[in-house]
Amino acid sequence: MVFCWIMSVGFAFILIVYIIDFFKAKKCDCTTLGTIIEIKQASRLTRYKTYICYRPIYKYKVFDTEYVNEFFMESDDTERYKLNDEVLLHYEKNNPMNFIPDGEMYYLKKNIIIFAILFLCFLMPSVSEMP
Repeated sequence: MVFCWIMSVGFAFILIVYIIDFFKAKKCDCTTLGTIIEIKQASRLTRYKTYICYRPIYKYKVFDTEYVNEFFMESDDTERYKLNDEVLLHYEKNNPMNFIPDGEMYYLKKNIIIFAILFLCFLMPSVSEMP
C-alpha cells in the first residue's frame, strides 16, 4: 500500500508539471520559423535498459530579436529531430521564450493522458485498502 501511495504521488507530480506546460503552450498564439542548431543527448536509465534521449535547441527570431532556447520535451527517436531543420514554432506574443514546436502539442497531450492513467491505477488500490 505504501508503494502505491509513493507511486501515485510521483505520477501526480509529473502530471501537474505536464498540465502546467500544457496551459503555458496554449498561450502560444503567434508563429515564426526556427532552426534546430543543436541536439543535446542524454542517457536515460530504466530498470531494464539504458537509452539515449535527444533534446533539440532552436534558434528563432521574433521582432528583430534572436532567441536560442531548448524545448523541454525530448525523444528517443533518432529521426524526430534533425540538425538544421526548419521548424514552425508557436510562441507567446508577450513572452517569446515560451514556445512550442509545431506538432509537439500531440505528445504533450499524450503524456498527460498516460500519467493521469498511471496516477489513477496506483491511487485506486491505495484508497481501496484504507480502513
